[in-house]
Amino acid sequence: MDLFDKPLPKWPQMIVTGKTISETDALEIIRRTDIFIADPKYNGHDKEFSSRAIRILKYPDYDYGMTKVWLKDWGFISLEYIYNDWINSSYAGGAHGWCHPDGTIGYAENIGKWPEIQEVFSEWKIIAEAFPFLELEVTLMNGEYCDQNIKPVVSFLIRNGSVEIVDPDKRNLHAEFFRTMPEKSNSTLNLVMVMSGNYALSNKIPIHQIQCWAEKFLSEKNRSATPWLK
Repeated sequence: MDLFDKPLPKWPQMIVTGKTISETDALEIIRRTDIFIADPKYNGHDKEFSSRAIRILKYPDYDYGMTKVWLKDWGFISLEYIYNDWINSSYAGGAHGWCHPDGTIGYAENIGKWPEIQEVFSEWKIIAEAFPFLELEVTLMNGEYCDQNIKPVVSFLIRNGSVEIVDPDKRNLHAEFFRTMPEKSNSTLNLVMVMSGNYALSNKIPIHQIQCWAEKFLSEKNRSATPWLK
């Protein structure tokens, strides 16, 4: 069977390891791939943070056309399966993603829903081309992260802006490059904290970083006289 034709479960675990990058590069990846940016009015447990971020970013208010232009200008990369979720997460396990704010590369959570291998491959191709300095190893599993005795289905080797599909029965990429598997999130602890109004595990990007991003972005847009940023 062709590797692209192999089936995946509803919520396959995705394991990502890779070479650590600089904090500057990591924050740029998060700026362009974090799901919060796609719709800060909807995403995130911490609604006060969301409101502040929307004001700082001058995010278009309920105007689909302007939002599309804003996201394009921001350089946002729309991803269904391999996005990051560090800014203000709604996930039960808290903020997470394959590119950590400190530059660590690692992921051991699920993606979904009902992805096809070709779709995930295509998204990694977009990431590889946008950030050619990345060196990653990715494996999709035949079950969820909480399942027992799950096995790898397919792997991707990402180097120099390209993605190679790999048969995990022939190459264990994570062992080959001596990578340590990342830890899974603690869903119970995060939910307890959220219920008490503490969003420390759901929010790993401080508001001052949003401010830094906004100042750079808005100064560039003001120079081009974009109407809604005046």
